Amino acid sequence: MTPVELSGPLLALSRALTDAVQAAGRADTAAFDEATSRLGRFDGEHVRRLLGAVVRPLLESSNPDGVDGDDLLELLEDCARAALPWWPGVEPVALAVVLTGAFGIDVAPREELPVQIEDADVTQHAVLVVDHVLRASGRPLKPALDAAFVEIAREDGQDT
Repeated sequence: MTPVELSGPLLALSRALTDAVQAAGRADTAAFDEATSRLGRFDGEHVRRLLGAVVRPLLESSNPDGVDGDDLLELLEDCARAALPWWPGVEPVALAVVLTGAFGIDVAPREELPVQIEDADVTQHAVLVVDHVLRASGRPLKPALDAAFVEIAREDGQDT
């Protein structure tokens, strides 16, 4: 895997995501809110692609026998319990959107969900999932982030 050279907006996006995951790891509400707010300034599609390219491989590598519904439910519950003491905005429905979305499944159209979920909510909860899975596995973010950028570059190269 050849690393992707990041500069400009991609480097800023990488730094914002890194800051958000680190803030979640420290249970630092103010820093988490600030960093996820910075993520909201980027093109939403770019943020979604990057987070998806980070979340799914992390879930798959954490469950080498395959990811099933029980695995996702356990992760949802554990992640919500871990974040709730320091971030009262935790919404299990948003976590479900992130976890199922990582596998290309929409739980329901957003307007049909039991609570209103905005793009910013999905971003925040995806960061919580990334942090939770990384801490549980003892792995650092950088290799997962580098692999995500390589995968996106590969996909974009195939699209041209």
